[in-house]
Amino acid sequence: MNSPVAETITLIKALMNGTGGISPAPVPVGAVFPYVTVGEVNVKEVESLAGVSGVSVLLVQIDVWDKSHENAWALRKTIKDYLLAKRGQCGTQNLMWVGPNVDAALYDGNRSLHQMITRLQMWWA
Repeated sequence: MNSPVAETITLIKALMNGTGGISPAPVPVGAVFPYVTVGEVNVKEVESLAGVSGVSVLLVQIDVWDKSHENAWALRKTIKDYLLAKRGQCGTQNLMWVGPNVDAALYDGNRSLHQMITRLQMWWA
């Protein structure tokens, strides 16, 4: 069974359709841009009155990196819109709900890279 983070990477990879690259953080040396990194910020099991529910809530951070601010922003928006609308079976996991958490933008002057960040709350079963 794949982890929710692995399933999230698979979803984004299919959306990108061979453009750029994607992996868990950090951005690898020699990466082709745009590049997306995905990381687990927090995960917790949801409990019910009957005990463990089999549902986990994942707070995931998705970073889009590119030399162009506009390209990084546009790809972050595309990924975010896609995931916010996504529901149902995703590989070995069932994606029940996705909600926005926070967005941010940073610039890495040493590497001349724009970093567009989005954090999403994802409910998986």
